[in-house]
Amino acid sequence: MEFDNLYEAYRSVCLRHADRILFRNQGLTFGQTWRRAESRAMALKRDGYGKGDVIAILAGNSPEWCISYMAITAIGAVALPLDTNLTPEQYRDMARQVEARAAFVSTSFRSVLEGIALYDIDADPVDSEGPLPKTPLARGDIASLLFTSGTTGNPKIVSLTHGNILHVALVCTRLEEYTADEVTLAMLPLYHVYAFESTFMAPLLTGSSVVFQTSLKGPDIIRALAQNPITIFPAAPQMWELFFDAMVGKIRAQSMAKYRLFMFFLKAAPVLRALGLGVLPRKVFGPVHEIFGRKMRFFISGGAPLKKEYFRYYQRMGFEIMEGYGLSETTGPIAIPYYKDAVAGAVGPPIPGNEVRIKEVNADGIGEIWLRGEAVMAGYYRNDAANREAFDAQGFFNTRDLGYVDRKGHIHITGRKKNVIVLDSGKNVYPEELELHFRSSPAIAEIAVFGRKIDGRETVYAVIVPSLKGPDSYEAVREEIARLNRSLPAYRRVSRFALAADPLPRNSTRKILIDEVIRLLEAGVFQTEKGGV
Repeated sequence: MEFDNLYEAYRSVCLRHADRILFRNQGLTFGQTWRRAESRAMALKRDGYGKGDVIAILAGNSPEWCISYMAITAIGAVALPLDTNLTPEQYRDMARQVEARAAFVSTSFRSVLEGIALYDIDADPVDSEGPLPKTPLARGDIASLLFTSGTTGNPKIVSLTHGNILHVALVCTRLEEYTADEVTLAMLPLYHVYAFESTFMAPLLTGSSVVFQTSLKGPDIIRALAQNPITIFPAAPQMWELFFDAMVGKIRAQSMAKYRLFMFFLKAAPVLRALGLGVLPRKVFGPVHEIFGRKMRFFISGGAPLKKEYFRYYQRMGFEIMEGYGLSETTGPIAIPYYKDAVAGAVGPPIPGNEVRIKEVNADGIGEIWLRGEAVMAGYYRNDAANREAFDAQGFFNTRDLGYVDRKGHIHITGRKKNVIVLDSGKNVYPEELELHFRSSPAIAEIAVFGRKIDGRETVYAVIVPSLKGPDSYEAVREEIARLNRSLPAYRRVSRFALAADPLPRNSTRKILIDEVIRLLEAGVFQTEKGGV
């Protein structure tokens, strides 16, 4: 079913599935959820808010976060989801930039916004008189404003329309064959568009249910998986890697024999299945499936690249896992494969209604990724200069990511244009690919790769957080880099590095802040040593 706006979608879906559970944590049905959203929306209208007014949401994940978003957008106001990890000064500046008139906040954030009306997001709903009147809304009307992930300098503000949000959720759920029986585990913060689409809008529009998991502790996650018939599990790559490493670490601690057997079957599973002996890996990996739940249909990894070896580990254990690709500017996942067709290192083709164009292709067959279609934002809010730079004459948006499209139409991401290291020889080195390569080592906990001038020549440099810290860390990492370098072409090898004692600086989306890493390096914070690897 197609809708012209979010109000129509909320009302239609919630009435059609009125008695089904939407939010399992509180046992809230679709009907109860819509009544609460209507009440909150009517209260906003009584207080003088309406179409075009910007209203912020500053709180952790909860059904009340979703209900507040529904209420704001149902009256044609514009929702401003805010990252819960910023400073009071940043919140105030963001609210001023978009002229926010009000905000729904949790108790811990009541004091950080000034000069606007504040609503307690956890307040009990007030019964409204009659149904919410329909506000004339079109697919092209703005529903959300999102600040880009940069929290210093001058981050841009993304404008997402009712049509953007509906199109991504409806197309992706059709592609992945969602039914009303799905149960999605929601762990990622809703102020990120990937989480918003995959753990709120997708379940809402398909009549399925959500389980909010606010604790990221392993035992709490396992408890949530055990207590709920989870079928869809979206997470960040770091989480999939941590899950696997923790599981293998426990097996190794129990017995080296068990560990060797597990790793043998992990490598041999594809061959065994091809020989008709799939029963053996099913038996070995059965306990892992019990942990995640026998109802599990697929895992989603998004927000950053997932190491290919981890992708393959999960597939070899018999799980369906896929990677998607998107930005705030593309309403999250603009490219995603059908979950049974996913392959390591690819993020699938653009979802229906969207298209990709690769520009300025270099000798390696890699170029800039430009996207156009129903998922692409209306533009940067009140920023004509940025919009002229971001869009070409045909309406394609420049992602500033680099990559290529394979023969099946699947997009492969190789890195960010601004991060490419151009050597004196003219060769291009893509730091993100090298970071994935070196992170395969258990000796390396974190790594940032970038270009640095040494003795007048551009070199491939790395700052590394070692897994084990001690007096011999530098030499151990040097040997590991030399080992991993041997499998790379000479021009792509890391030639110099420094060690960091503390975790590398990251932004709220968990991406390493390369500029800050370089600043710390120049300030002498990291351990360095003269000479190459």
